[in-house]
Amino acid sequence: MIKKNDKAEKAQLKPAQEFNELEALLEPEEESLIKPPKKFETTDLSDSEFESLFNDVEQDSKLKKARPWSKLARWAVVSVFVLVMVELGLTLSAAWQQSPFLFGLYSATIGLVGAWAGRGLFREYKKLKKLKDIENQRETADRVEKSVQTGEVSKFIASIKLPDAFDYSVSTYHKLSHSHLNDSELLKLYDETVMSAVDVKAKKIVHKYAAESALLLAVSPFAILDMFLVLLRNQKMLNELAQCYGIELGYMSRIKLIRGIFTNILFAGASELLTDLGSQLLSLEITGKLSAKLGQGLAGGLLTARLGYQAMELCRPIQFHKDNKPRLSKAHKSLLVELKNFAKSVKN
Repeated sequence: MIKKNDKAEKAQLKPAQEFNELEALLEPEEESLIKPPKKFETTDLSDSEFESLFNDVEQDSKLKKARPWSKLARWAVVSVFVLVMVELGLTLSAAWQQSPFLFGLYSATIGLVGAWAGRGLFREYKKLKKLKDIENQRETADRVEKSVQTGEVSKFIASIKLPDAFDYSVSTYHKLSHSHLNDSELLKLYDETVMSAVDVKAKKIVHKYAAESALLLAVSPFAILDMFLVLLRNQKMLNELAQCYGIELGYMSRIKLIRGIFTNILFAGASELLTDLGSQLLSLEITGKLSAKLGQGLAGGLLTARLGYQAMELCRPIQFHKDNKPRLSKAHKSLLVELKNFAKSVKN
């Protein structure tokens, strides 16, 4: 009986199967790592999402700062300064040996020139520091806007120095502010009550100079004279915009501001260019039908407006948002109206 049962069990066994352990372990993992392909189309992105991609690029470009001087350049400046001081000392020593009167004359002249130069350098430093403080204020405002803390915004707002013409807006802000509001809400309230009033005045300045540049280019027959006059008008516009935000420009601070304006236009204006591309093409088509000189005037006016808007952004202690950031589309419409009225007056 035992032999029969052993034979029955042997008959029920299945044939042997061989498994490769490496293949059994790797195949499931490889299949889990491989994902099916996905297709992305530009139509899936909305306008706000498409613009946010370029805004990220703008933020990254704004984080890039100018490279500091190298050690060789610093040592060169120090060497020149030491050489000048040694030469002055030798000159005064030789003058003392010749005559005390000559030494006194040289000393008084060098002292007056040094005091005048030192005073000018100190003023330039203060004006440049004011522009640098505006950059730090924008960084602080961006940080405070994203927080829910309380107690810091009052000190920050007190550090913003605006002209006396906006005292009424500041008093309105203090009336509307309450203790139950956090720093982010108070900063938004200050932006809507005070900075919006400053922006209105600044936009009027930009539109005035943009219209003047457009009409000037449309009338003047000389290209070189056009460029010179527009350059002078743009310089005056930058001074008025800076004063509107409580900044007094000096030589170095003006260079820094102009450098920042052109940096933003060249490297950080992708989203704005895409947004305003359609209106630009429409404006050029309309003015092209009217006159070539009107088209040149429109181009110059738009360039002035763009420079003015970038200057507003750099002089503002709080960054613009999507809802209050000035756009070239409004400048297009106002410039077209000015040019059309000018063309009608010339025909009449």
